Amino acid sequence: MMNCLSMVDKYFNSGFLFDKEGLYGQCRLLVSVNSQGNSDDEEERGDIDDIAEYIYEDEEEPEKRPKGSGASPFSLFIKLFISPLKGWKSLKNSTLRPEQVASGCFYPMLALASVSVFMGKFYDSACTLTQMLIDAVGVFISFFIGYFLTMALSRMVLRGDASEKLDGFYGRSWLMYIMSTLALFFIIAQIFPPLEPVIVFLPLYSIYLTLRGVRFLRLKESKEQTVAWTVAILSIAIPSCIYYLFEAITPVA
Repeated sequence: MMNCLSMVDKYFNSGFLFDKEGLYGQCRLLVSVNSQGNSDDEEERGDIDDIAEYIYEDEEEPEKRPKGSGASPFSLFIKLFISPLKGWKSLKNSTLRPEQVASGCFYPMLALASVSVFMGKFYDSACTLTQMLIDAVGVFISFFIGYFLTMALSRMVLRGDASEKLDGFYGRSWLMYIMSTLALFFIIAQIFPPLEPVIVFLPLYSIYLTLRGVRFLRLKESKEQTVAWTVAILSIAIPSCIYYLFEAITPVA
C-alpha cells in the first residue's frame, strides 16, 4: 500500500499525466511482481499433499473448454502411477475431453487387455483358438459395458451434486483412467499367470488411485469417501460380473 502511495505521489509531483492507462500499467506491474513472488513461495513449500494449496486453473464450463489441446492422455496415465496426486491435478487442469481420454488411453488399454488373452496359449497348450477368441471378446465387452454401467449405477446411487460431477468432464475421465488401471493389471495377470496370487491384490492400487482422485470432483468433504468407495467397488465388481456371465453363456466350455 505504501509503495502505491509513494508511486502516485512521485508521478503527481513530476507532472505525470495520471490517466487510466498509466494507472493500469503500474498496478499490473505490481500485481505481476507479487504474483511471481507468491508462485516461488508455493514451489518452495513442496508439500503437494495439502489440498488447500491447489489452485484449480480451469474452472470453465464443459462446453466452453477448448478442443484438442492439453497433455497426452497416455502420458497422464503413466503420471498417475508415478505420482497419483500430481496426475489427477494435471487431468483436472488439462483441457482433455473425455472423448480424447477414451481414444488415447481407455480403448487402447481395452484392446491390449483383449489381445493379452492369447498369452494363455504359452502356458496351456490345451487352449483352443476359438476359446481364446471368445475370451478376448468377453474381456473387451466386460470393460467397455462395465464403464457405462458403473457410471450409470454410480449416478443412480449417489444422485444430487455427486451425480452431476461424475457426469462432468473430469468425472468421466476419472472413471476411464481408473478402469484403464484395472485393464493394465489384467494384462499383467495374463502375461505372468504364475504370479496370480500376488497380482490379485493389484486392484487395491486402483482403489487407492480412486481415493486420491475423488477430491478433484470438488464435492463436500463429507461426501468424498462415499463417492470414492462407491465408484471403486462398482468399477471392479461390474466388469467382473459381466465377464463371468459372458463366460457362462458362451458355447465353448
